[in-house]
Amino acid sequence: HLADCIEIAGSSPAMTEGISWAGCSCSHSIEEWNVCHAELVSASQTTIVHSYGLHPQSAGHINIKENADFLEQLLQQKKLHAIGEAGSDYFTTEFRDHAALQEEMFNIQLDLALQYNMPMVIHARKANHKLFEYSRFIRPTPPMPGISGTAVRTGRTISIRTGPGICVWPVRSPRACVHSLPASRN
Repeated sequence: HLADCIEIAGSSPAMTEGISWAGCSCSHSIEEWNVCHAELVSASQTTIVHSYGLHPQSAGHINIKENADFLEQLLQQKKLHAIGEAGSDYFTTEFRDHAALQEEMFNIQLDLALQYNMPMVIHARKANHKLFEYSRFIRPTPPMPGISGTAVRTGRTISIRTGPGICVWPVRSPRACVHSLPASRN
């Protein structure tokens, strides 16, 4: 979360001469976009994939229409490489209580991703079953060069992060999880 780094340190980490780095900047509010985007655009020797999304943890705390309109504005201006983080988070009771809003926000972003043919960065915590519900919109893909994490290109591709949260009990490998998708979705 680059905005936190900038707030604490006063500038982006490793934005010094001679240091080259790559990353995905996922902004979750208009204010965060304005801080991070200005900082990253001025940075040299960086490869940044810019993303903006309505994060599921912000459900119930943001103006959905205002943020969705801002997202579409960024898409129209071709300032984004991806949409997100978008998805579902059922980790706490508060997050679960906003499940309907999370779904509404995800569907808005999915519609925009399909309309603009953009990849999505997916957030799914205690909600991996939602990935399977939406699997008809997700296609396998190679990861973005220089970027690790989860990136989904709707209608085209998906790269699944191989972290401990990707599989459900009983513990299965990420490969086994992917192979459990219907063949028409692989």
